[in-house]
Amino acid sequence: MWHDQYPKTLAYKNRQSFEDYLISLKNPQHTLLIGESGEVKGWLAKMVRDEKDWIAIILDKSIQQQGYGSQLLDRVKAQSDEINAWVVDHNNHKKADGSTYQSPLNFYVKNGFTVIPEERLEQSKITAVKIRWRKS
Repeated sequence: MWHDQYPKTLAYKNRQSFEDYLISLKNPQHTLLIGESGEVKGWLAKMVRDEKDWIAIILDKSIQQQGYGSQLLDRVKAQSDEINAWVVDHNNHKKADGSTYQSPLNFYVKNGFTVIPEERLEQSKITAVKIRWRKS
């Protein structure tokens, strides 16, 4: 799912390199959405970076825009006072199948996140803006 839904530039070389990424996460908590046939349809990873909660979400395209992403966010919001994430804020990246990676920024804004434009991730693999949600 990582390779199918995220920009191609974020692809891992093999399963072991992806597992190494998962092992490197500090205090990870994973929430999976499982389909009727037992396949993973969604994944939310919450981890700690710089002593703050950060997240990453992936949803299979077959369940996008059906409220599942918002439900995942609501679960993690109930456990946190602040949540941070890096989000691609443009449509310039391609997915592995050659289609355009659509920025999920509007989804996060709709779910109460604030864009922090002065904090950007600028790497050769990806460019993204920091977003933050805070409990009010």
